[in-house]
Amino acid sequence: MSFGNKLETNSRKNLGFFDSIFKPNTIELLKNSMIQINKIASNIHFNAAETDRELIFQQL
Repeated sequence: MSFGNKLETNSRKNLGFFDSIFKPNTIELLKNSMIQINKIASNIHFNAAETDRELIFQQL
């Protein structure tokens, strides 16, 4: 077995290892968590912009 073939075999073993740890449900949960974090970050940014706008109008 050459060095390249050995690496390829190890890569396939590692993929099987990750597949066994990260089941499709886990990946979906991670994706949903990322979406929720992005929504929260967007809301925080929007609320900060609203607050800034209110402060500007109060000063006028």
